[in-house]
Amino acid sequence: MRNIFDMGQPTDRPTGQPPELSLGDIDFSKWSRNIKWIIMAIAALVILSGVGWARGFYTDWLWFSELGHETVLFTRISARIWLFLAGFAVFAALAAPNLYSASRSLGSKPESLIPGLSLQAYGSARRLLIWIGYAAVGLGALFLAGKAAGEWEKVLLF
Repeated sequence: MRNIFDMGQPTDRPTGQPPELSLGDIDFSKWSRNIKWIIMAIAALVILSGVGWARGFYTDWLWFSELGHETVLFTRISARIWLFLAGFAVFAALAAPNLYSASRSLGSKPESLIPGLSLQAYGSARRLLIWIGYAAVGLGALFLAGKAAGEWEKVLLF
């Protein structure tokens, strides 16, 4: 059976083994170009979610105003907003300092961590990983905040 990954070049590695990949061969500066596309995709998701929320809010507002209970709707919405903000703040307050201290403890000398890695490649990789870490903290905070906002009825009943 023919190896589909074989490019026809002779190698000194055993057949069936993937080529060795070192961190020094990866150009992390090219990855930053793709960040704008990722940000645009996230912005599109946020806009679509906002449009869906606005549609639901408008429907509820029409229904509650027809019954004369707009204050009930605004109490519910304000409780959800405050719970969302509180959940986001709690997660961010716990996770962001940990990520900051982890990034500060890495240091600036790649020779001590990965031999053969250039200082420029190390700096690019470090910046990329820090941005990914902060994005993960933000995403985790959004998920926790959404869960907290979903418990608005229990909080108002309390």
